[in-house]
Amino acid sequence: MIVESCAGTDHSATINIDVDISKKISLMFSGGLDSSTLLYLMCLDIIQKGHEPKDVIKYLFTVPKADGAEIFPPKVLDFLQEKLGKELPPMTIARIPKLHGTYHGMMVWNTMLYILEKYDIDQIYLGDQRPIDGLDDDNKPTRSQDIEGPRPGIMIFPFNHLYKYHTIDVMFNKGLGQLMHLSHSCTEKIIGRCNLCYHCKERAEGFRVAGYVDESNK
Repeated sequence: MIVESCAGTDHSATINIDVDISKKISLMFSGGLDSSTLLYLMCLDIIQKGHEPKDVIKYLFTVPKADGAEIFPPKVLDFLQEKLGKELPPMTIARIPKLHGTYHGMMVWNTMLYILEKYDIDQIYLGDQRPIDGLDDDNKPTRSQDIEGPRPGIMIFPFNHLYKYHTIDVMFNKGLGQLMHLSHSCTEKIIGRCNLCYHCKERAEGFRVAGYVDESNK
């Protein structure tokens, strides 16, 4: 399935979502804008191929973190199930030993290795995108294009050529605007936004470039 994101005249991008329905698929599901939008697109692709999402997507993994990541996915999941009119697999809490604080960079890779060892899955999808330069370069997270490992074809990053504004554009174009109220971006506060961390700044810049107003304080 091909999805276009305009996100402003100078920021167009093409997204290819092609879920291999013969494999046992999983998704790292934080309840943020990116993983939520990716899950919806994956489900659309699976439905177009004549299958039920819950028969292909075996796990939606959520990792408890200091930013309250496990709090938000359930409401997002309820919204997406209603939007699709399809049942999705329940959220699976993946409690990673010795994982504390924020969850970026090589912690992502270590988490993938842990999950691949513990669960019977073939592929893990992630909604990671490219970081936006100039927002907070000292605290800019390591994203998918910088994570290396001996698992080609297992860790799947359909958004790794995109920026936040592309995801936001697709979110609205697919009628998922409610996600702005249900999702959470800040890595410093569990409720609301600090407006100081990289992820708060990235979200604000993404909405600005995409030309939408963020009506939520999450």
